Amino acid sequence: MLAEVTIGELGEREFLREIEMLLRDDEVDRALSHLAGLLAPYCGADGPLPASFLEARASDVTIEGWSSLKDRMRELDRDSYPITAIGIEIADPAAIGMSPDEQGRLDPFVETCFYTDSAFPFSECDRDALMEGYSSYGAEWQGSADACDETLAVRGIHALYGAVVDLGARVADPAIPTSEADAQAYAIGAAYVAALIHAGVRETIRREDMCRPLAVFVAGVDSYPGFDAPVATALDIVTASVPPVADVAPPPTPTSADSADWADSADIDAIEAELPPPAEPDLPPPTEPLDPDAKIAPAGPDREPAVDSDETGGAEPPLPAAESGEIAKAPAETAPDQALPEGFLQLSDSDEAADDDDEEDEDEYGFAAQPEEIDFGAIDWGDPPPQSHAAETGRPADDFENSEQDQASSAQYTSWQDELRELRQDDAPASDEPAELIEDGEDSEDDLAWHLPPPGIHVTGKQLRHKLVTAESIAQTQDVEKESLIQRLFGRFLTRS
Repeated sequence: MLAEVTIGELGEREFLREIEMLLRDDEVDRALSHLAGLLAPYCGADGPLPASFLEARASDVTIEGWSSLKDRMRELDRDSYPITAIGIEIADPAAIGMSPDEQGRLDPFVETCFYTDSAFPFSECDRDALMEGYSSYGAEWQGSADACDETLAVRGIHALYGAVVDLGARVADPAIPTSEADAQAYAIGAAYVAALIHAGVRETIRREDMCRPLAVFVAGVDSYPGFDAPVATALDIVTASVPPVADVAPPPTPTSADSADWADSADIDAIEAELPPPAEPDLPPPTEPLDPDAKIAPAGPDREPAVDSDETGGAEPPLPAAESGEIAKAPAETAPDQALPEGFLQLSDSDEAADDDDEEDEDEYGFAAQPEEIDFGAIDWGDPPPQSHAAETGRPADDFENSEQDQASSAQYTSWQDELRELRQDDAPASDEPAELIEDGEDSEDDLAWHLPPPGIHVTGKQLRHKLVTAESIAQTQDVEKESLIQRLFGRFLTRS
């Protein structure tokens, strides 16, 4: 029914929106005056609302618990994030199970929500900047409170608020017959009570001492009519400054039972005076200074103790090769009966001379002489040293291709001739006359085409020339006129037809 109600020339939602904008623009007095004029026809003995509505003032609203805000905010302050805004949110009485008493009285139930600049930069915003945090979906900081409790309470308008809640329950109940006037009275009365609470909070801020700059807003997110508007901004309240972080930090934790009474003390000098002096470090006694010219031999299980120079006549024993920096060399000559350990090679005089030459090259050019590269993969270590090809085969070096490969390829060439004869017989035209046999060594007309056999993987070009190009074949080619390509194609066509 409320959605169909019209108040003046506006619908129900447009009317409530107009009142909310007056509250956000800090025109609370104008909103109250406008609503009071609209309420007059609905208040009285015969109306849905009592006549006391027309007598209510903003001064009748009392905000209890305001003096507790200072301590509560200090409890919630965080390092670098003190409380910079509070929201007074009016709850829906039906949602929390509250209803007017027998006399029809009910105090509004409100929650106090505490916010920091982590939710919105309240400490830097004036009213216009704070208005940018509102949208049709709600406030930007909605749901980002650090804590919500019952620190504050609204008193003084229990009769008016109880009458509005009772009228709203009857309008919302379809079993109870109501008129359009009842719905209009409920919308106007609920807006008037919300504006009264807004004005009461504003008067309290002006009257009470604020502990710090603080943004304060009143919201009815879950209750009808759902107004949400700022009452004051942090720039409006300049009676105090935001406490520094040092004042917000908790007192230090005592370190022992004897110092428990120091936790609440601020006299740091007195505390430091009672502290015991620091203990001196237990250091070993100083030793005699070391002689920089003294020779110290490192001790170890495998080393002999150092020998005093007086016992050796002033001559120091020679250091081992590893400590003196010299490279130990094997003796030039070794007794025959004294064999070297396994893995060592006996160096000859020629090897030592070669080493000396390498050292000279290294000194002359600045780098060590590189040995000649040897392809170890080309050496068969199980065979005797290779000799020349001529010594092994008894043939001249230029006749290397005519080796045992000739014998291996001749058998393949002979078998290929047999296969070639069979192919010629298959391709020959059908005839009653017996096919002419071609003996080995005879040349046929097809031999002029020079159909070379496919060479084996080990047959060379020189071997093929020796087998196919002979003196007889060259003489025969010179005597017979060679047919052209057209003649051969025409002859094949006649033969096949």
